[in-house]
Amino acid sequence: MKKLKILALVFILSGLFCLANANAVYAAGTMTDLGTLGGLNSYAYGINDSGQVVGASETGPVYTHAFLYSAETMTDLGTLGGTGSSYAYGVNASGEIVGQALTASALAHAFLYAGGNMTDLGTLGGFLSVAYGINASAQIVGSAETTPPGSQHAFSYSGETMTNLGTLGGPDSYARGINDSGQIVGYSTTTGGMTHAFLYSGGQMTDLGSLAEGISAAYAINNNGQIVGYSYSNSGYYHAFIYNPEPQAVLSVNPTNLSPRCVRGQNAASQSFAVQNTGVGSMNYTITKDAVWLSVIHTSGTSSGEPDTIAVNYATSGLASGNYHATITVSAPGATGTPKIIEVNLAVKPPAIAPTLLLLN
Repeated sequence: MKKLKILALVFILSGLFCLANANAVYAAGTMTDLGTLGGLNSYAYGINDSGQVVGASETGPVYTHAFLYSAETMTDLGTLGGTGSSYAYGVNASGEIVGQALTASALAHAFLYAGGNMTDLGTLGGFLSVAYGINASAQIVGSAETTPPGSQHAFSYSGETMTNLGTLGGPDSYARGINDSGQIVGYSTTTGGMTHAFLYSGGQMTDLGSLAEGISAAYAINNNGQIVGYSYSNSGYYHAFIYNPEPQAVLSVNPTNLSPRCVRGQNAASQSFAVQNTGVGSMNYTITKDAVWLSVIHTSGTSSGEPDTIAVNYATSGLASGNYHATITVSAPGATGTPKIIEVNLAVKPPAIAPTLLLLN
């Protein structure tokens, strides 16, 4: 019963954070009504830097559908094949949308909507899932049911793989926000049965505590690592909070793409990239690569703010003509933004054919 009360309170407060009685955009001092998909009510839940708005709208007296509002047009995103409802909760700068929709089996599953197609993200073994956030790299977060009749666990989804983020010791966890560095926030039950806000970074879920002894939950994190949510406070009521992380190292690399070129039988010219700690303190890093035809001069180092130039050499003389791809991975445990990937796209061209002289008698 205690767990049910806690979860009920979390869901109620979650609704207060997200819902609005009128679906509207406020810009330059003007609140604009976005309308509906034919029903009476609509709700906006997310917006990107291009002004694309996502949410849910009643389509009639029975169902509610996820929508994208762009260029003054509200578009119905449909469902995952089910006759029922869908909801869009987040959108990134590329216009990729996440949320929850009914499947043909009448199950509510997390979805990714991109390129005009809605994709079912599946679950962690159970029946239900929902996606709330997506970052610039299309990393998605939400919660999914584990093996039935299981608990709800926070997940991250990337590269067609859903990863269980675990909990703070209790049975349930929910991921609500992610920044472009891949840091994830949400809330989880603890070993003691309390619900606390968490930060998931570098493979570790950290309990953020609360303003007082009681429930807390985190809903969003920006690219500076600042976290917002709500917590039980010393006043005996729930107050909004902002959590400012301690200054830390930040991994940066430049450039993030290398494009060597060469003629078959030759080695491509050497190139370089820079590794830098743009945060505070000292940052240790390692460098790995996944192709035998390239090498890096230094495979580890330390940066305290100065950029380290890393040379990349190419052994391409034995390669056939064609295009080749490799990645260089820079990892800095404990730093924000780790790991960083450098894409290497090699083009080996065939040698030029000498012109043939025709002798005329």
